[in-house]
Amino acid sequence: MRIISGETNINDVGIKKRFKNHEPFQSIIELAWNGFDARAKNVTIELQRTELGGMSSLYVLDDGDGIDINDFDSNFNRFDDSLKKDSIEQHGSQGRGRLAFHKLSHQAIWFTKHKNINAKIEIESNSIKAYQAFIDINNQDQHPLLMTNRSGTCVVLNHFHNELPTDNEIIRRLQNEFCCHLALNEQLTLSYNGEIISAPEHDSHSFDRDVDGSSFAVKALRWSEKPAKERSNVYLINSQGKKMYEVPSKFNKKKDFYLSIFVTSDWADTFSNKGDDIFSSAKSNPTSSTWKEVIKFIWSIARDIYDDFLKKKLEETIERYEQEGYFLAIVNTVMKNMQNGSSIISSQL
Repeated sequence: MRIISGETNINDVGIKKRFKNHEPFQSIIELAWNGFDARAKNVTIELQRTELGGMSSLYVLDDGDGIDINDFDSNFNRFDDSLKKDSIEQHGSQGRGRLAFHKLSHQAIWFTKHKNINAKIEIESNSIKAYQAFIDINNQDQHPLLMTNRSGTCVVLNHFHNELPTDNEIIRRLQNEFCCHLALNEQLTLSYNGEIISAPEHDSHSFDRDVDGSSFAVKALRWSEKPAKERSNVYLINSQGKKMYEVPSKFNKKKDFYLSIFVTSDWADTFSNKGDDIFSSAKSNPTSSTWKEVIKFIWSIARDIYDDFLKKKLEETIERYEQEGYFLAIVNTVMKNMQNGSSIISSQL
C-alpha cells in the first residue's frame, strides 16, 4: 500500500467562501452528479437516520469509472478548474463539487476502484484543502459495496453537523435536479433509500422530421414544475446519446411554462459548434442550413405546445371558478340588478 498526501490549489478559507451560499443538501447533489460524470449507469444514495430523526450514516455509490489514482492533479488538486470544463456533457465543470461535503459533515471518505486498483481518499473539513490517499489497499479495507464491482466509487460521509430535509422532500428535490438527465438517459438509474427517482410530472410529445436527407427525432417535455437550475433549452444529441449542443428556448420567460426539447440524429455525430469558419470543416454546425431548418421546426412545435398549455390553463381556471361558485354568484348578481332595475321602472310608471 502507498500513501499519498496532497493539497488542493486554494486555501481552506477560499474553498469555504465559494460554498457560502450552498445549503447542506447540495453536498448530496454534487456527489450524485460526480457519479454520472464518471459514466455511472447507477447512482445510489443511502441515508440512515436515528430513532430521533438525526442522521447516523450516509453514502453515495456509483458504478462509474472510479477515480484514476495516477492522475490526482486532474481529480483532487484542482479547484475552480476541471478537465470537465470543456465538456457540454458533464456537470462538474468547476472542479469543486467534491468539497461541498463540508456543508453537511466533518469528514468524507472516497472508496474507489479504477482498473482493478483499490484506493481510499480521506478529507477532513477542518483542513479541507488537504487530502490523504491510500493506494492499493487490501480487499478487506475496500468498501463492501465495491467488492464485486469492476469499477466505481462509494463516498461515505461521517460526523454530521447539519441536517437534511425529510425523505419525501429529498426525493422531490432529486427529481427536480436530475429530471432532464434522467429523461434524456432512460438507461440510467438514480435511487434514494431503495426508491428509484423518476422524472417528475410532465407532458411528453414526440415528433420525427427529415431535413436534407437526415432524420431528426424530437422529444419535447413540458414540466409541471420548474426544474432546478434548468432553463427551457433545446438539446442536440448524437446517435450515441451524447449531448453535442444546446440553445436556450424562446419560451424561457413564459409564466409557469417549462419546456425541454431533445433532438436526436446521427447528423450530430460530426457536429461542431464553431460554425462555418475557416478553422472548422464540419458540415454539421449551428450556422448550417440544416440546423436552421430544424430549429425553425422546433420553434413551431414549441409554439403549438405553449398554445395548448394556455388553453388547458384557461379550461382549468374556468372549471375552478365553476366549482367555487364564482359564475353562479355573478349570475345571481346580474339577476338581482335586473330585478332591482325592473322594480324602479315599475314604480315610475
